[in-house]
Amino acid sequence: MALTEAQLKGIHAWRRRVVILWIVTMGAAIVVWAVAAAFALPLAAQIALGALLLALLGFAIATMHRGKCPSCGQPIRFAPRIELPLACSRCRASFYSA
Repeated sequence: MALTEAQLKGIHAWRRRVVILWIVTMGAAIVVWAVAAAFALPLAAQIALGALLLALLGFAIATMHRGKCPSCGQPIRFAPRIELPLACSRCRASFYSA
């Protein structure tokens, strides 16, 4: 089954958001760890930074799991490198234009 151009654009926009969120999350983790290692922060500040990082991670995971095939509604599963699969695992609708 072929998806419409609007559906393909929606899937690819969602994939870009997921990738950007993961890059931001990993960058934030590096910054939080660098700040925690470089400065003697009070325990409350360390807990706050950790909570913010966990919230960002949770948001990234929730966004990743929100993607569904527009044709059949099957959740889209990423490859280990956060790549969009070639097609839906259930209905075989291609996620790339032909």
